[in-house]
Amino acid sequence: MPNAFANRIKTLRAALRYDDKLHITDVGANPMNFEAPYKDLQENGDVVITGFDPQAETLVTLTEGRGEGDRYLPHAIGDGKAHSLNIYKGSGLTSLLSIRRPTLFYLMGLKRAAQLIETAEMETRRLDDLDDIQRIDLLKIDIQGAEKMVFENGKDKIATAVAVHSEINFFPLYEDQPSFGDIDVTLRNLGFVPHSFYHTVQRHVRSRYLGHVNDAKRTHLLDGDILYFRDLSRADDLTSDQLRKMALIADGVYGFTDYALRCMDELERRKDADEAAILAYVEAVNA
Repeated sequence: MPNAFANRIKTLRAALRYDDKLHITDVGANPMNFEAPYKDLQENGDVVITGFDPQAETLVTLTEGRGEGDRYLPHAIGDGKAHSLNIYKGSGLTSLLSIRRPTLFYLMGLKRAAQLIETAEMETRRLDDLDDIQRIDLLKIDIQGAEKMVFENGKDKIATAVAVHSEINFFPLYEDQPSFGDIDVTLRNLGFVPHSFYHTVQRHVRSRYLGHVNDAKRTHLLDGDILYFRDLSRADDLTSDQLRKMALIADGVYGFTDYALRCMDELERRKDADEAAILAYVEAVNA
């Protein structure tokens, strides 16, 4: 763990007057091509992770890298009903939904990974029914099209969260997959507003002539991840504890210094933070 990061988080915690660990629930914790955004905080001992993934091989990998107090469980999170789990050659495509065939013949780079290996009947668990989770500060979710199902069956648990990091879809990879617009409306109705895209994925559109083009750009949006927070522009609706968690998530997980500082502006106004400690944090950021 870089000393600069550890020192910055130490000064941030001091400015926030917050020494508790963040509680992160990771639904679909398969890391795929991207490391978990909270990895640095996890290695620094600042978070407790409860992760879920029904794939046995993925759980082995996750368990090997877990921190003290972290748990990785084999539940498929959904609506509490039985579903068919479609397992594809590319493990990151495994989903309760079926791959949409027209997409494979429209966008490049998907056909090989989308080969169906097997289908297994899977009982899902509602997030709201899980005694394993008492508190969520940050919900990270990537379950290939079934995110909306989890949100709708986890409203009580999600009510404690101050941030949601969700996979979203711009063009349907699966049959009957909720769109980005569906996810956005659902999360807004749960009290969150969008902050930023974490990443987006573009693909080439198929053409028999594309191979003749040098360095053709990938232009067609397929999917990505987006981050939502509670509405900081309405700070009077937020508790000081929520502001502290939002600031620690913003900088510690995503490196959003401006957002963390705005949270501290409000904490200072409430006399829950002081200028000297905030300036010490700023100095650590600049270092």
